[in-house]
Amino acid sequence: MQTTFVQLYVAWPRIRNDLDAYARRTLVNACLTHLRKRRRERLMSETPEPVAATEPDRLDLTGALRQLSPQQRAVVALRFLDDLSVAETAAALDVAEGTVKSQTSRALANLRQLLPDVEVEEEMLR
Repeated sequence: MQTTFVQLYVAWPRIRNDLDAYARRTLVNACLTHLRKRRRERLMSETPEPVAATEPDRLDLTGALRQLSPQQRAVVALRFLDDLSVAETAAALDVAEGTVKSQTSRALANLRQLLPDVEVEEEMLR
C-alpha cells in the first residue's frame, strides 16, 4: 500500500479523471512485482542433491507433443502452458469452444498413450 501511495503522490498532477482505476492498477502492479521478486530466491538449510536422470525414468514430453497434430499441440499449449480458458483458446484459434474441448480430450488421450507413466487429472479438462 505504501508503494502505491508514493506512486500516486508522484503521478497526482497527471491523474485527474481515473483516480480509482490508476490506484487499483498501481496496487496490482506493486503486488505482482513483489511476488516476482520474492519467488526468485528461496533459502534452504541444505543444498539439494542433484537427481541423476536415468533413461527409463526420463520423460520425452517434447517428443510426445511432436506426435500430436498441430491443432492438438496448439490447444494443449494454450490451455495448459498459457493457462487460457476454453473460450479464450477458442477465440485465439478462431474455432468453436466444442472444437477446443474435443481437441483437448483427444490430445490428452494421445499423451496418455505416449506417456503412460504420467497421470493427467480429469480436473484439467474443465
